[in-house]
Amino acid sequence: MKKIIRITHRLSGELIAEGPVGWGITPFENAWYVSWRYLRTGGFRTSGVPGLCPYKFVYVWLHFRGSTGHETEYLGWRYVLPNPLFPFIAFRVAVPGRHGDLDITVRSAQEWEDATSKVDERIAQAQRDNSGSALPRHSDESAVRPGQALEIAGQTGERN
Repeated sequence: MKKIIRITHRLSGELIAEGPVGWGITPFENAWYVSWRYLRTGGFRTSGVPGLCPYKFVYVWLHFRGSTGHETEYLGWRYVLPNPLFPFIAFRVAVPGRHGDLDITVRSAQEWEDATSKVDERIAQAQRDNSGSALPRHSDESAVRPGQALEIAGQTGERN
C-alpha cells in the first residue's frame, strides 16, 4: 500500500514536504531526503557551515525560517558533493527523522483521503449552517474552500 508523508514545522505551522514515501521522499539513516518536486516551502537557507560524512561526502547545513518568522537553525542539510553510490541523497533537502520542531506523519493514501473527506464534510456543514465560526479564515475573510482540506486537517490537529 502506498504511503504518503507530511512534514510540518511545528513553530510556524508551515508545510515543509508532502509526497509519497519512496523515490520522492526517501527514508535513509533516520532522516528524510526530499526531492525538489515534493518540497512545499522556500524557507530553507544555506547556513554556510559545511559538513563531511566519510561515506556520503560533503554537505551544507540549512536553517529554516517559516513564513511566520519562526526560525530553527540547522534543521536540515543538503549534500552538495554526494557519493554517486547514493543518488537518492544528491542535492535533496534532508531533515532528521526525529526533531522537536518537526511534525512527521506517515499514512496510507486511503487514510489521507478519509481525513480529507471528514474535513470536507465539516466545511460543507459549516457553510450550510452559514456560521463559519469553526473554520479558519484567510486574511481577506473569505471562507476556506473544501479543496483546502489537507491544510485544515493539519491545523485542527485531526489524526487517525
